[in-house]
Amino acid sequence: MKTDSNKVEVGDLVWWAPKYGRPAEPVRIKSIDVCSRPGEKYGIPVDAVFKNGLSSCCVTLDNGHWAYGYAVVPLTVSEADCIDRLNRAA
Repeated sequence: MKTDSNKVEVGDLVWWAPKYGRPAEPVRIKSIDVCSRPGEKYGIPVDAVFKNGLSSCCVTLDNGHWAYGYAVVPLTVSEADCIDRLNRAA
C-alpha cells in the first residue's frame, strides 16, 4: 500500500507510451535504478524515489520494457484504483 504520495515505488502503476504519438497505457514498475544523470540506463537499484527525482531514473516495467523516468507519469490514486478494480473484475 502506498504510504507517501510524493514518492514513486516499485509496484506502482504509471502511464507509459510505447512510441511517440501512441496512446499511453498503464503499466506497473518492477524496478527503479537511480542514475548519475538523466538519460542513463544503469544505476543504483532502489525501492522508491521522490517524484521530482524520477527524471534521473530508469525503470523496468512489467510488460517487458524499460523506460527513462521522464518517459513515465505516475497514475493518481483514483486512476490506479480504477485500473486495479477493472483487472480484478476481468
